[in-house]
Amino acid sequence: MFGLFVGDTNRFGIMRLDTPVSSRNIKLAILGIVVFAVLMEIASGGEVDRLAVGKAKFDMLCGVCHKDDHAAPLLAPPNFAVQRRYSMEFGNDKDAFIKAIAQWVVSPSEEKSLMVGARKKFGLMLAMPYSEEDVKLAAGYLFDADLEMPVDCDPSMEVSGTEVGKSVGGG
Repeated sequence: MFGLFVGDTNRFGIMRLDTPVSSRNIKLAILGIVVFAVLMEIASGGEVDRLAVGKAKFDMLCGVCHKDDHAAPLLAPPNFAVQRRYSMEFGNDKDAFIKAIAQWVVSPSEEKSLMVGARKKFGLMLAMPYSEEDVKLAAGYLFDADLEMPVDCDPSMEVSGTEVGKSVGGG
């Protein structure tokens, strides 16, 4: 069970806070919101904004650990640091960038690690059971997004302790 509780109301209309909500139901609700937004965009005659869909996927799947709010306790390198390190490795090759992220997410290993400093600081990421399509949408967002390193952020987080231009592992 997930640690979040929302409640039914009692006979007086006061919300009870003792009904557990499963993480599966939360994920399904978020997915439903994303699907609804995409369908509304299609129904309005516009093209699907892949960046917006990718951001929603990134926020849902990756954003809990790879925050863009560096002031919050970090569980993993922030999104801008991941983007910059992978961009240093793959440049403008979007397909290679996405492929490397997708391979990393489903099967992280020390050999594939590009962010040695982050690995030392946070440990090796666990393999994530996400679909290939979802990971590619999130990675595509990470490639295309205009992410900035916050002004008051620790400069070492820009590349998470990896020397600029130095490739580590096989990508």
